[in-house]
Amino acid sequence: MAKPEQTISNATLKRLPKYLRFLKALYLDGEEFVSSVTIANGLELNSVQVKKDIALVSTVEGKPKVGFELKRLIDDLEDFLGLNNSQKAILVGVGKLGTALLSYKGFSKYGLKITAGFDVSEDIVGKVVAGTKVYHESEMADYLKKNKVKMAILAVQTSVAQAVCDKLVKDGILAILNFSPVPLKVSEGVAVQDVDIAASLAILSTKLKVILDGKN
Repeated sequence: MAKPEQTISNATLKRLPKYLRFLKALYLDGEEFVSSVTIANGLELNSVQVKKDIALVSTVEGKPKVGFELKRLIDDLEDFLGLNNSQKAILVGVGKLGTALLSYKGFSKYGLKITAGFDVSEDIVGKVVAGTKVYHESEMADYLKKNKVKMAILAVQTSVAQAVCDKLVKDGILAILNFSPVPLKVSEGVAVQDVDIAASLAILSTKLKVILDGKN
């Protein structure tokens, strides 16, 4: 059984999905128990930190010499992360990136279902992309109200990102997954998570350069 919702740091929240993927892989391999040391070694973390993180989200207690019951720990992590509760979201900006996001099947593994896409281009409005209908942006407010959607995925151009964000918040959106390359300003009570692909690629390219330089 997972612990009640509580204040938890962003750093811990970012580690939890990593724990879950690692634990599921062990479970599929037939393991029934796992120690904090095994998790720490597998994810290159500190075992003390792992124990603290687990204590925040689960009531499962580790047994001497065997560790935590794997299935119960997985269930608690999924419960804490809300993966057992289906969450609806809309996607705004159905260009090349937006189309790719609509086609991505991985969202469902995290309890997220994109129920509609929105755009202003007549070339895409009215079409069905990867099973999701695309509406004109002018229909967004009515759709959100009617379907009680509180989460949006933003994949629009930099020049309009803040304006679209403001409209989403005004229309009742409380959480935004931002793929636009610009930091968004929102009022208190609205959550934003930036996905900076360019920054990730820059970091990866720098690491690759270091690796290649070391081999020369």
